[in-house]
Amino acid sequence: MSSPSETTTIASSADAEQAGVRTTIEQVLIALVLAFVFRAFVVEAFIIPTGSMATTLLGAHMRFDCPDCGWDYDVNYRTVGSTTFIPKKAQNSSGEDRTLNIRCPNCGFRQPPRPMPGLDPVDENAQGPNVYYGDRILVLKYLYLFQDPQRYDVVVFKNPSRSGAAYANLPVESTESYQENYIKRLVGLPGESVLLLDGDVYIAGDARHKETAELTASDFKIARKSDTVQEALWRVVYDDDFRPRGAERDVQLSGGRVETDADFELPWKPSGGWRVESDGFAFAGEGGQLTFDKDANPLCFYLLDYIAYNQTWDDGLRGKDSADTFGRGFNFAGGPHSRDPGTAWLHYADDLRLSLVHHRRDGGGPIALRLSGNGKTFVARVTPGEVVLLDETDPSSPVELARHSDAGVSAVGGTSRLQLAHFDYAIHVEIDGKRVIETNYEPDVGELIFEERNSLKGPEPAASISAVGHVADITRVKLYRDVHYTARDQTAGGSGGGGLHPYASPELFPHGVMRLGEEEYFVIGDNPMLSGDARTWTDDVLLPRERLASDAGRVPGRFLLGKAFFVYWPGGYRPLPFLPPVVPNVGDMRFIR
Repeated sequence: MSSPSETTTIASSADAEQAGVRTTIEQVLIALVLAFVFRAFVVEAFIIPTGSMATTLLGAHMRFDCPDCGWDYDVNYRTVGSTTFIPKKAQNSSGEDRTLNIRCPNCGFRQPPRPMPGLDPVDENAQGPNVYYGDRILVLKYLYLFQDPQRYDVVVFKNPSRSGAAYANLPVESTESYQENYIKRLVGLPGESVLLLDGDVYIAGDARHKETAELTASDFKIARKSDTVQEALWRVVYDDDFRPRGAERDVQLSGGRVETDADFELPWKPSGGWRVESDGFAFAGEGGQLTFDKDANPLCFYLLDYIAYNQTWDDGLRGKDSADTFGRGFNFAGGPHSRDPGTAWLHYADDLRLSLVHHRRDGGGPIALRLSGNGKTFVARVTPGEVVLLDETDPSSPVELARHSDAGVSAVGGTSRLQLAHFDYAIHVEIDGKRVIETNYEPDVGELIFEERNSLKGPEPAASISAVGHVADITRVKLYRDVHYTARDQTAGGSGGGGLHPYASPELFPHGVMRLGEEEYFVIGDNPMLSGDARTWTDDVLLPRERLASDAGRVPGRFLLGKAFFVYWPGGYRPLPFLPPVVPNVGDMRFIR
């Protein structure tokens, strides 16, 4: 028989267990409530359906691994008839595998149009490749209730353009007409006038009192990007770490035909004391230069505002292998530079970044990184212990812009990572990841407008590396270009670079400038060729019950949903062909800049 004290102890334990269960249930319920509140008022998840923000953010896409140079790249998958259904593979309406005319942007190698021995059938074959979902992102909702939107934020908003068929029968005055979510980069703020000129964003923020006809070129200043934004917008031109291995470039087509592509041509051309090595370059001599040849491997479109992601921007029947092949050729704006006639227009990108690793074996002579763009030439000359930035636009009379002394720079026996960047009319020099020189200059906006209106273009961009008086190994040579924002429709025909967008264009300056009212914003996609954005919207917003009216081409402030800040699920993998993409691509999780 239990003693009174033992009975009391057992009862207390039972009560404690019941209390623990209640506490657990309460905690779970509270957690669920907090999760719903957090989702409703703090963070919400969205999925990217299209490639308008590529390669910052990816919509439905295909992934390729070049069998020759090993470069990994993504290509847009254009959904047919629906943006919600994403198939497992690239197929036509009859369920047959599509054959894609896909080329590596780094070396120009054509992905095999059918499975071949020794190749990965998943990412190296252009016949019926796998299709991956778009990035899933997190958006800070209501952030803009506490702080103003900042230029170059990536924002999610309600689409103010009634372009979709779903809205055709809805009245303009209905809020149901504006339920489609869009994501773009914010470039124009309330009260500003916006101009897209030669790839950059220009703002007139102090000319609100002027009528449009009174605006002048001197009212506009370039809107420079921050370091974090710029880092997200660099696009690789050529990476020498992925030099081709000499794969067979004969392509077996249907009907037994064979198409032979030109062999890869190394775009860095050595002269003087330079020589090509298996893992880079070497220099030993009194002089010489490595010059980047933009015309090497024409189907790579070096130094143009082209990205491989856009190879399938149109489902037009084009290609030599199959009537179902899709992919297009490109023309060049501003001159007779056509390599493959098509309907898309490209522009040379003047904003470049050049980086390399320099190992000085002997001697004290300089190595010089040189970039040309916007009609200017800048040189970062590096000697042991010193970096000098020069303006060599006039080679006969170079001008010193800045100098930095550091005993550890490019010392004999040492290795230094060198980088020269020229973008947004600013010049940066970095040594081993540390910025040692930074300066900028102002563009001649009037001259740029004149060139644009008359389809003129100054000297083409260029990059080179020169050396003298020392012995060195050069590796990890990489060349990048900046995103090129344009007011032209790059998918339209016509001479001079496609049709005009109605807004932010310099073509009819000052008319065509985008003028923003209070609580109005201007947005554009990071992939201008594929982006249906504020440049093209023609629908006004009119919501009398909301006391809201806004002209076409603008995003009303009340339409902003929040700032995109993190890719939490980048197009996952299918563990088995018949399963959904439930395996996360952890390596591509990233903050959105």
